[in-house]
Amino acid sequence: MDDQIFSIVSPLRIENSTSLIEKIVINRKRSDNISALCLKYLFKLCEISEAVSTYIFYLPPPTYLYAKFQDLIRPFAETYLADAKKFSYWSFPKEEVARELIS
Repeated sequence: MDDQIFSIVSPLRIENSTSLIEKIVINRKRSDNISALCLKYLFKLCEISEAVSTYIFYLPPPTYLYAKFQDLIRPFAETYLADAKKFSYWSFPKEEVARELIS
């Protein structure tokens, strides 16, 4: 149920390039710091461009557990914050990034 059901191809047409959204979905379990940073920058892009925010709003879900892509964001951010509170990270401001995602 939680396996990825589709891929979002990068429009850059560079060999072995991955889209920002694909990075979020792929890394949310393996390397959650990468997903969190990608989400942070995706939110900044949404602030800059209404077209990007509309695209994200209508994007289909990456797995069968969600109704749409944006439904993935809140649970990921809450889990990420809970993990940041459990362990201390001196090399990466995990709790700060998690609070930015939730806000």
